[in-house]
Amino acid sequence: MHPQAKINIAPRFLAAYAFLLVGFASSERDLTTPLWVSFIVFSLAWPFVAVMFSAIYRRKRTELFNMSIDAVLSTLVFVMAPNQFVLFAVALVVIGNATFVGSFSFGFFNAVVIAAVGSISYALMPFQWHEIPVVYVVTIKVFLISYFTFFANLVFQLMRKIIRLNRKIEVLYKTDPLTGCYNRLYLNETLPKALSSTLESNSPMSLVFADLDKFKNINDKYGHQAGDDLLKAFVKIATTQLRQDIDWIARFGGEEFVIVMPRATKDKALKLAEKIRIEFEAYSLYAKDAAVRTTCSFGVVSTSPAESVMPFTMLAHADKALYESKQTGRNKVTAYQNEVNKRDKKQAATILAG
Repeated sequence: MHPQAKINIAPRFLAAYAFLLVGFASSERDLTTPLWVSFIVFSLAWPFVAVMFSAIYRRKRTELFNMSIDAVLSTLVFVMAPNQFVLFAVALVVIGNATFVGSFSFGFFNAVVIAAVGSISYALMPFQWHEIPVVYVVTIKVFLISYFTFFANLVFQLMRKIIRLNRKIEVLYKTDPLTGCYNRLYLNETLPKALSSTLESNSPMSLVFADLDKFKNINDKYGHQAGDDLLKAFVKIATTQLRQDIDWIARFGGEEFVIVMPRATKDKALKLAEKIRIEFEAYSLYAKDAAVRTTCSFGVVSTSPAESVMPFTMLAHADKALYESKQTGRNKVTAYQNEVNKRDKKQAATILAG
């Protein structure tokens, strides 16, 4: 059954029987004629017939057809008991249906159908406006309040569901599904903002680039499950060392991770990386009846408000420092130093030696 058909079950029963009650009780026509008896019987059975149609033909078009029949039957109730309250109720139901399906063209179509049915009915069975007892006026008002309260509550529930789904989507959008840390997309979007806000507060900022050593060998020898477990273990170990609600970690890709440390000097970043390195080196898990362990290499870079560094330039510098760690033995932490600083130190050493 189409979702709209499911939602319309209760309102259709409510509308059908409320309209019939008012029409039957307040009508001044002879309702014992075969025509009116057939109409009343069909109207009583229609909500059940509509459910059957929707269960057999599970398409939106089927429910739109059912809603058009609703409009026709409501119009005939007005012909049965022509008064301004029933007409008002019919008009509101048509507007509500059009809003519910999100189509004013459908509402216009139903309005045309109602006008045509009303005109033909008037030509065949002329009617005059008449007053109805207060009890039936109250009945119509109670029906309208119930009808629109149902849809108002439905909209409220749908909005709550949409908000919950949006939150889930947001989490999925920025989270790495394996390790639970942030992903590359979140890093790309958030790093520039983090750098900008940190430097505006006249504070330094540091990045730590991490790469698990010989990770491919782990996958090849012990299987990808062992590799996945090591990745999750690394994130867990790193997370315990981060400053809560300040530092954060993102998976850059494969076995590479970036730790972002706002308001942290190079010394703090180096100490953090060293703590993670030592703890991860001591970690092991079992796969294929063997202890599986590996190490991790780190590259650290820092910037200050006095420097003008782009966020992805920082990433490139941290990557260079990481590369140096890899090239000089792995399982170590290396701080990035730009070429000017290296040249200055070399010149200083030459002067001191000479």
